[in-house]
Amino acid sequence: MVNTGMSTEFGKIATTSQEAKEAPTPLQKELSHAGKITLIIAISVAIFCVILFRLLGRELHESLLFAIAAAVAIVPEGLPAAVSIALSLGAQRMLKKKALVKKLLHVESLGSVSTICTDKTGTITTGEMSVTEIKMANNQKSTSDLFFNNLALCNNAEISEKPVGDPLEVALLKYYQKEKGNPLALRQKSNFIYEIPFSSKRKMMTVVYEKNGEVIVYSKGATLEILERCQLTIENKKTIITNNDQMAKRGLRVIALAAKKLPDKNINKENLEENLNFLGLVGIEDPPRAGVKEAIKKCRRAQIKIIMITGDYSLTALAIGKQIGLANENTPVISGENLHNMDDEKLKKICEKEVIFARIDPAQKLRIVKVLQEMGEVVAVTGDGVNDAPALVKADIGISMGQIGTDVAKEAADMILLDDHFATIVNAIQEGRRIFDNAKKFVYYIFSSNAGELFAPLFGLILGLPLPLIATQILAIDLGTDVFPSLALGVEKEEPGLMEGTPRAKNERIMSFKMLSKLFRVGLVMAGLSLIVYLITLYKGGWKWGDSLTETNQLYRAATASVYTTLVFCQIANAFSCRNEKLSIFKIGLFSNLWLIWAEIISLFMLWAVIGLKPLQNIFKTAWPPAFSWIFIIASFFIFLLIEELIKKSKYSKQLIANGR
Repeated sequence: MVNTGMSTEFGKIATTSQEAKEAPTPLQKELSHAGKITLIIAISVAIFCVILFRLLGRELHESLLFAIAAAVAIVPEGLPAAVSIALSLGAQRMLKKKALVKKLLHVESLGSVSTICTDKTGTITTGEMSVTEIKMANNQKSTSDLFFNNLALCNNAEISEKPVGDPLEVALLKYYQKEKGNPLALRQKSNFIYEIPFSSKRKMMTVVYEKNGEVIVYSKGATLEILERCQLTIENKKTIITNNDQMAKRGLRVIALAAKKLPDKNINKENLEENLNFLGLVGIEDPPRAGVKEAIKKCRRAQIKIIMITGDYSLTALAIGKQIGLANENTPVISGENLHNMDDEKLKKICEKEVIFARIDPAQKLRIVKVLQEMGEVVAVTGDGVNDAPALVKADIGISMGQIGTDVAKEAADMILLDDHFATIVNAIQEGRRIFDNAKKFVYYIFSSNAGELFAPLFGLILGLPLPLIATQILAIDLGTDVFPSLALGVEKEEPGLMEGTPRAKNERIMSFKMLSKLFRVGLVMAGLSLIVYLITLYKGGWKWGDSLTETNQLYRAATASVYTTLVFCQIANAFSCRNEKLSIFKIGLFSNLWLIWAEIISLFMLWAVIGLKPLQNIFKTAWPPAFSWIFIIASFFIFLLIEELIKKSKYSKQLIANGR
């Protein structure tokens, strides 16, 4: 014994996985970016408000109070809650589809995946293997006995109660059981002496057993590796390779068996695997999973690149790739040996398109991931073994198998496939896209509403009007009626065509210039409608331009309540409009998001409480708006909705017709 625990090779890999520093997810970057912009704007607006109020002759405490309220109005208090709820519900939906996301922020990251590096066995295929073809070297009984004994003895699986071990070895044991009976009986009659375990580098396994005084070496592994160690003529080797390739072209996993007898138990480890006698080939079927072909088509529509990385023989990998629609005759298949001799620039060129990598070891898998990331790809990688951990950690999204994955792989991964199915990855990516799409909606809703709350009082002051909205009323909107619709937008159903566009770019911003310009436009519309209602209410109440009003004046309270109510009604219309950037609200269905309907009902109830209940009227300095004001308040809802609908129609109608929507 040399080392124990975390000092072993497995332990070092586990330590690397645990200590790896996580890069911030796209959503974390976006929220950080939005936070910085918001902070700068909030401070700037607060300073501007203080200066403006003082120039207009307002008291300092009043200036500071409004400046704080304006800054608070800009800060999206409901955003963290909306993000958390959207991610939590997204994680629940993924879990129902057999994808367990370990950290909430990775739920959204899946939506930006542009390349999937997937294993073949157990992910694309079922992993339920069975021997369907054998080719023994000759039909002599001695060869036949050694062939079948190899299946049972050069094997670490168990099938006595429930199959335990590598699926390939389980398939070999089941075939032995079918042809020769219980393999346990043979194992009990044989004395184990020595083993050289399988590794991805050696691609073979060797054991030594003694039975009835005979000491026999059994080896199994990749055909080319076994043939290098066998005593065969060149012609015989060519025939075996031809047979191997014919089986592989039918999608079978092919392993070769060999053996030799030793004179005694004194083992020379140096030449134990030399001068073996070739016994035959075993063809093992591992059929593609149902639904994989459709999932690959969905990836193609979504312009997500799929790269198969497998330890299997190249012809087997290509055959399976063809069966699932991933590959054709022109698809490049790169072996581990070829990859070893290839520089990164050439590898990048190959990885620009879909490719199959065969006979790849874990270190090469990690290299492929690094190269793809250098190309700007957002990479999802699957893995199940301990040696896959570094690649899982390095990937933007590491995906471990839930059924056949090791604990180290699960620890290193960001997501665990509970059903080990490739289609589950695609479903998770689709959910991730939906979450980011909805995030844009509620971010836009929150900030556009804040713009209206800010512009209305600012423009009112600039026009020389009594302050249209006082600080407490701004807070009532921001912390009350604004919150629930933003949460409801986070659970909006997936838009048509979501999986038909390119993955979003790494540098795509939620708070883009395009969104900021839209926020400004919507804020102006809200402020304009609110100030019109404000002026109508004041004039109808007998106010004349230049008259000063205090917070105790009933007309002033009714007028500011009218502004408050108009803003809430505009925000309700805005929430409906935000549900889809291009489609009319009447096309997607007014009641197709019941969460939003209930959210708006709650907002209206809170509005009624603020302007209708005496205790809250005293706190928020409001009064019930007069009847004539309600006509214009309700009209503002329809005017705002009409403006947004006309903008959608003018900007997107031709595009939607072209797409058949």
